[in-house]
Amino acid sequence: MNNPKISVVVAVYNAEKYFKQCMESILSQTFTEFELILVNDCSPDKSPQMCDEYAKLDGRIKVIHHKTNQGSIVTYRDGIDASVAEYITFVDSDDWIEQDTFERMYRKAVSENFDIVYCDVIRFINDGTLMPDKTYDTRGKEKKDMVIAMIEDKFTQYFPNKLLKRNLFNNVVWPDYQLREDTVVCVQLLLDAEKIGYEYSILYHYRQYSSSICSPKKNRYRAIRQEYENYKKLNSLLESRPDYHLYSQAMQQKLKNSKKIDRFRLGYYMKRFFMAFVPYGLLVLYRAHADTSAKKFLSFFVPYGIIAIYDRLATK
Repeated sequence: MNNPKISVVVAVYNAEKYFKQCMESILSQTFTEFELILVNDCSPDKSPQMCDEYAKLDGRIKVIHHKTNQGSIVTYRDGIDASVAEYITFVDSDDWIEQDTFERMYRKAVSENFDIVYCDVIRFINDGTLMPDKTYDTRGKEKKDMVIAMIEDKFTQYFPNKLLKRNLFNNVVWPDYQLREDTVVCVQLLLDAEKIGYEYSILYHYRQYSSSICSPKKNRYRAIRQEYENYKKLNSLLESRPDYHLYSQAMQQKLKNSKKIDRFRLGYYMKRFFMAFVPYGLLVLYRAHADTSAKKFLSFFVPYGIIAIYDRLATK
């Protein structure tokens, strides 16, 4: 499409089951002046073929196929780089939107020259539960209050429920890991935006799985570490700003909370280590005496230096 007013980026991966619902909700929009960029991140299911089939049916659709799985950060960036409209928005490939979402968001943006317009979200849990997402009304709020609310998880931090001026991404520093990447980027977008508008309606339907990325044990501990590293990256970016003092307290608390969770990951690997050396019978004995402190029990087997490190981490 020539001169679209909105670029819509859809990151596609393992979306076969819900992709049709997502695509139909976009293609049936009352607002039609948009381009749709589908970024297939080397999905192993039938999603890539579905992308190509939709592109044949609608000239507004562009398809980008990754040859290898790149992850969400590269996928978002490739979609943004391929976009041409003044405004950009995102839809996850297993979510869906209301039929007048683009019309209402775009009308709100141009009527008052907003750099960002966001709407409310309802979560659809795969066990059938509907759960409205947290609502944060930015009307009448100062910029610093919005940023602090986003750091404190009171303001939705992900891309899909937002219509954004594409030029806000020009100076974005992207995080190194893909867990909580939205938080790192959205805080930067918020800081660079002059005006933020709130379309106070539930327009975005977010599908949340009861077994998320953090649930399986094989991914859980890596995810905890990635989250902590991304928060460190965000803190470093904020520290370079002259107004860091406005956000430092919220950011330091977020780092502190995240580090406590990260110690849980350390405990997991310590357990794995000792499982290899401690006889099974002793582990059974330990479990039978739940009131025995881990430190006291392990002190029979662990070099003193490691215990000292454990104590130091536990007091931080």
